[in-house]
Amino acid sequence: MRDKESKYVLLLNNDTVLFQGSLKTFVEYAENYDTVAGPQGVMLKYKSRHIDTAGDYISELLEFYVLGRGHEYPWTLKKPVYVTYADGSCALYRVESVVRSLGNKLFIDEFSAMVMTTY
Repeated sequence: MRDKESKYVLLLNNDTVLFQGSLKTFVEYAENYDTVAGPQGVMLKYKSRHIDTAGDYISELLEFYVLGRGHEYPWTLKKPVYVTYADGSCALYRVESVVRSLGNKLFIDEFSAMVMTTY
């Protein structure tokens, strides 16, 4: 499903629209921060400037939180935030990290129902 030389896999929902230059920003960030396995985009609500998600995390009490929800875009954090998981509607994953986690597969067959673009 991907070129063996690919360093990254982009998951992108078919109803997601990227801002111009987004993919370049993703790749540049991944190249500059090699400890990050998967940066995610900031997802806006349809026809709105309000953030739907900028990442998701789970607390020690197993409570789910959505970073940025309800804030108006652009919304800037003072420092990067590490989330529990990136929202799959728009995320760039480092192939090396995914393979290290799942073995010689990129995704678990039972949970994959998406088309992947590789870079």
